[in-house]
Amino acid sequence: MFEGVLTSALIIGASQACEAGKNAALQLCRLLRGSAEWVYWLSQCCLVVPLLLLAFSHHYSVWLFPAVALGGAAYVTLSGVLLVWGAAATENVPAIGVGMLFFMLATGQVIGSLLFGQLYAQAGASTVLTLFAALPLLVMLIIRR
Repeated sequence: MFEGVLTSALIIGASQACEAGKNAALQLCRLLRGSAEWVYWLSQCCLVVPLLLLAFSHHYSVWLFPAVALGGAAYVTLSGVLLVWGAAATENVPAIGVGMLFFMLATGQVIGSLLFGQLYAQAGASTVLTLFAALPLLVMLIIRR
């Protein structure tokens, strides 16, 4: 019984997070004159900030909490932009585009966490955090919508 309630709560929470990301992305698109590409770029840049702050801070800082919150908000907004782009990529059946997008996000999270752990064990926190901070910037330069 408890497992069913927990599963339902997780599904509801995940759907609300997706809805929040989509709404945040749409509001930012309106604010930035309808350009989802600008929201995408802004979200990618905001993902870099907490990684660099963690990489170069060697002790506790009050700025860690807002930086991590910025990274979380950027991730939710970026997911919303990608959700809209995934639906638009397969206009006849938008659910396929959205499903593929979430599958790719999950795959990237698994591979990224494994890679991060291996590199952390060999190169240390600062090096790996700086390297992972460079990834969104590199993706922005390579991939254009």
